[in-house]
Amino acid sequence: MPDPDEMMYVVQGNKPIAIEAIHRVQLPIVMTTGSHHYQTYWVASP
Repeated sequence: MPDPDEMMYVVQGNKPIAIEAIHRVQLPIVMTTGSHHYQTYWVASP
């Protein structure tokens, strides 16, 4: 997945950057939320 911490800084800073330019990371899923067709996966962040 795209690094969520790096993604947060890009979005908050309103910087135009392609999602492919953000580093990818593997993080363990700690919780899921959703129902039917929509699922959100939560990961730990420092």
